[in-house]
Amino acid sequence: MRIMPSKKKLAINNLKESYKGTVLAVIGVSFIAIAITAFIFFTRDSRGIYLTLEVEGPVKIGEPFDIAVILNNQSSEEISNINASMILPAGVIFTDRHKALRQTVEIQNIPAETFKRQVFAVVITEFAENKIFQAEAEYFSALLGRRVKDSAELSVSVGKWLDLSIKAPDEVTSGEEFEWNITYINNADTSLDMNLEIQIPQELKNDLPQARIRMAGKESQTETFTGSVVMEEGKRFTIKAIARGMIGEQEYILGETSAEILIASSPLSLVISSNKESGAPLSLNEELTYNLSFSNNSNIAMQNILVTADLQGIMFDMATIDSQGEVDSLKGEVLWNQSNTPALGSLAPGATYNVNFSVKIKESYPIRRLNDKNFTVNVNANISSPTILPGVKADRTANVASITQNIEGKLRVSARAFYRDAVNRVLNEGVFPPIADEPTEYSIHWEVANYSTDMSDIQVYADLPFGVEFVEQVRVDVGELLFDSTRRRVSWQIPKILATTGVLNRPIIAIFQIRATPSLEHIEYYMPLLEPTHIRAVDDFTKTNFSAVHRYLTTELQDDKTVKPQEGIVRSP
Repeated sequence: MRIMPSKKKLAINNLKESYKGTVLAVIGVSFIAIAITAFIFFTRDSRGIYLTLEVEGPVKIGEPFDIAVILNNQSSEEISNINASMILPAGVIFTDRHKALRQTVEIQNIPAETFKRQVFAVVITEFAENKIFQAEAEYFSALLGRRVKDSAELSVSVGKWLDLSIKAPDEVTSGEEFEWNITYINNADTSLDMNLEIQIPQELKNDLPQARIRMAGKESQTETFTGSVVMEEGKRFTIKAIARGMIGEQEYILGETSAEILIASSPLSLVISSNKESGAPLSLNEELTYNLSFSNNSNIAMQNILVTADLQGIMFDMATIDSQGEVDSLKGEVLWNQSNTPALGSLAPGATYNVNFSVKIKESYPIRRLNDKNFTVNVNANISSPTILPGVKADRTANVASITQNIEGKLRVSARAFYRDAVNRVLNEGVFPPIADEPTEYSIHWEVANYSTDMSDIQVYADLPFGVEFVEQVRVDVGELLFDSTRRRVSWQIPKILATTGVLNRPIIAIFQIRATPSLEHIEYYMPLLEPTHIRAVDDFTKTNFSAVHRYLTTELQDDKTVKPQEGIVRSP
């Protein structure tokens, strides 16, 4: 049976719940009030200095202007000893022409809830659409108990004295005549004198505009030009214009623009290649075969084709040029025409033909000076025909191609053994001629010379035969000499050797001493003293690995002039 509570009991419970809710509400409101009061108090005193930057009026290159730093003290206390700094972007200087990019001013004090306006005079020397200025304020914060730093920045738009633009086609074919123009607009209300510099590739045949130009206020001028360029397919060239003028007593760049043009596929394509793998360096005395392949990509026959190859590079042995074409070894040129290659009289649409020649690389490097290094060879090929496609403005159909190859460097290492080595103040103990079971000391000389390229990470090493011990290091010009007793290996680690070292001056040297004890098996023979000497390095120019090996050494002591023939043969006790 369910028993219902009495009305009196229900009233008491409701009263308790109401009282409890009221207490919680009062506590909540009080907590919020305290939090708001604390927030207002602490933020008011911790806001410190608020920085802003201001610039009045338009800004142009070469015209001095003021940039103001507003230091607003938002705290309830005076702030003293403030360091206010202006930090300039690139291409802006202070008007006193000081080269520093930062200028600092000390401000004695800023009363509570007031501001200070600090002005810096600057001038823009290099154009950019926007310049970002930065300001800093460093001061002591009483609330934090330490010095603090606030910062702000402002992006300033820079106006142009002159609008300069170049209009040119996006692409042209090699040898095709094309049109391009330059437009100048004086944005100033006053007249403007300027010097115009036009930068074009040497391949572009064009008459350039006058260098000195005077323009009235708000005047606009356009000059139109025609030109042609013979350049490889796929390459790009740039036409660049720079206008300079005087603002006050200083010359500035008032305008600068450029246009990039692509060399499109030609009706007469040309490709040059060699029998050497692409990118692989060439070796001394290496024979090369160059192939010039060309195709008629048009729908008409190309008549009277002329092909030339111009060999450039002191490392070519021009006397070895061999070809079906006409060879001029003095100029380093090969020419193919209808006379020596009848197929060039007419090349049908879609047809492809090849011509070639061979030449050798010289046997040695022509090093005479310290900067005789990093040798390359280059072949420039040219093809032309008087046949012109309909609608094309040109005096001929032409194309060019080229190939450039690097010549690898070379290190020379030599290993020599001496018994008598007084020149290097080495006293080798022991008997000589060598006797079985009797120890004798020898000095080993390593010499390294470098030719035409800088070399890095050089390692010279050789193993000691059984019966030979490492004694000590005598001399090391550069690097570090190490002995690995487990592998019985002597190694010389050299970080870098510059080109021509040991060619135009003395080689670098390492000397160490060994002790050799012949066994009975060596009797009547020369005893081995050092296994073959190896050298390894990285060619800094060609980015390839180099390696070479020099002879092994015995008691024959071929380089010791004090030793008689066969005196180094081991004798019995």
